[in-house]
Order: sequence, then structure tokens, then C-alpha cells
Amino acid sequence: MAYEVFCDICGNPYVEWSEYQGMVWCWRSLKDTRGTGGVFDGPIPVNGSKIMGMCLDRIDLKTGQWLSLKIVDGKMEYEPFGNVFPAIFDPKPLDYIT
Repeated sequence: MAYEVFCDICGNPYVEWSEYQGMVWCWRSLKDTRGTGGVFDGPIPVNGSKIMGMCLDRIDLKTGQWLSLKIVDGKMEYEPFGNVFPAIFDPKPLDYIT
């Protein structure tokens, strides 16, 4: 199951994320569909998401920087935590090519 998202056509709970943005693939209907909202249908309680094993951290795909979610004065903020893929984003391993 993908975060309690179901097929909105047939109600099948066993869907996969589609290759199309914002869609899920239903193996029963054999269609890409928007699906139901699942846990994303309303406000997501940050601490409740941790209990369910969901991580709301971000990865900046341009830099490879892992941005860790922190709650400061009741507001969500992201702070750098480290580099996710240093070999890919670090130009030093490619210096020998030039």
C-alpha cells in the first residue's frame, strides 16, 4: 500500500506510484488514476508521521543536500544535514578527466 492511497475507480488498496506525476497505477483496473488522498488528504501531523515511520525530510536534487525537518517555535524549518550522494555531486572525483 502506498500511504493508504486506494484506487478511486475500484477501491483496490494495492496500488503503485505511477510514472505520471500525481497518479497511481491500479493493477485491478489497469489504469493510471488520481487515487484517494490517503494520509495526504488532510493536515499531516509531523510527530504522528514519525510514529507511522514516515520521514518528511527533503533532498535537494541539484546539490544532493539532505535537508532535515526541524520544528522551531511551532513552525517547520529545514536545515542541512549532510550530502546524500557525495560521489555524484562532488566535482573532485571528476578532476582527473580535465
